[in-house]
Amino acid sequence: MDIFRERLRLALDQPEALNPKSARETALAATRAVSALSADAPLRAWRRSVSDAAPLLDGVERVQRAHAAFGAVADKLEFRLHQVIRARHAARGVAVTDDAATEFFALGQLHGVPGSELLPWMDQPAAALPRLEEDYAAIAADTHIGVLVPPYRTARQGVIDATEALRRLVQDEGVGAAR
Repeated sequence: MDIFRERLRLALDQPEALNPKSARETALAATRAVSALSADAPLRAWRRSVSDAAPLLDGVERVQRAHAAFGAVADKLEFRLHQVIRARHAARGVAVTDDAATEFFALGQLHGVPGSELLPWMDQPAAALPRLEEDYAAIAADTHIGVLVPPYRTARQGVIDATEALRRLVQDEGVGAAR
């Protein structure tokens, strides 16, 4: 349990930056790390054998549940983004290789990142901004995407809240520590 706790502390001590490469990737880096770390951990066995670890294990399980719920919603949003972007690009004769940049831009915009700040991360010139903004306007106007965005944002906030609560628990030296 002590080794898990230390690894958990390291997993939670990651810089947070938005990665709009895919809808699922917009989960916090710490959340993804905690989920990966705890996936094969014997949480139930620890719950039975380390009585004072219950709050910590509850926090880990909350992160797992929030991350799973977020992943399900993010996958639906991403599927629809792929559909809308591919249909739009195909109608204009744009190569499928350009779809990823448009998705990156759309996800960044959904998170409020100004388009001009996204361009360097996409290796796109400033001249590409009007086309990307036009694509994003069409994407944002899609009814199905409009239905998916609120639950996506709610689920992402759930991930943030669960991860921050776990971070506070881990910082409390008495929680889950071996006695």
